[in-house]
Amino acid sequence: MDGGRDAASLCQTAVRRLIHLFNWQLLSEEEFVIRAMETLDKNPAMTPMQACLNVYSKKLHDASQDVSQQEQAYYELHYFLYRKACCRKSDLADDATQESLRLIFEQIDTCRNPGAFLRFAEWKLWQAIKRLDPSDRPVLPPLPPEPSTGTLALFDEKAEALWRCIRQIWETHPRARNQLKAVLWKYIEEFSDEEIGVRLNKTSAQIHVLRSRGLKKLRRCMAEQGYTTNHRPSGN
Repeated sequence: MDGGRDAASLCQTAVRRLIHLFNWQLLSEEEFVIRAMETLDKNPAMTPMQACLNVYSKKLHDASQDVSQQEQAYYELHYFLYRKACCRKSDLADDATQESLRLIFEQIDTCRNPGAFLRFAEWKLWQAIKRLDPSDRPVLPPLPPEPSTGTLALFDEKAEALWRCIRQIWETHPRARNQLKAVLWKYIEEFSDEEIGVRLNKTSAQIHVLRSRGLKKLRRCMAEQGYTTNHRPSGN
């Protein structure tokens, strides 16, 4: 019983946070919480935040194809993507948001899981940013709609903290940028050490050292924010 009350409280907190962040109005707070609780009951491995995102993903997906709700859905999706774009590439936020919306509505039929629609949308935003600026500066993408084991998940509070750490290190320690590139190109782009070495003009052994130092900096930064690293990718 207490566990149920705790879950309801956590769901309500997550719902209020999401409504505050993204001005979501397609569901009332009460209905949003109820649906999130129902999702948690069916999927106990989910966190309350994951359940809330799953619920609203389905709602946005359905509303995007419902003439009576399409305008509101478009507005909410635009605002969600714009805020995400500002975090990743602020100078391209407007263009990237428009391009990602075009990709989303052109390819919405390829989103096989409505519960992952927001993830699908954020993946299209990342693709749009890459198209607009294919430079070497790394852009951290979200988890793809169909997640693979080798991809970092970026859709929860811990993921947001990870992105803050990457941005903080990138901006305050310019000499560590190659270390971050060695990490991102390995675990996001899935480049080999040889491919990364060509890009950075380093040997594979030097890339291994750079990546190890980059991971160490990220773990330290995450620890300072109260997060521990349970999974440590191999440096090879």
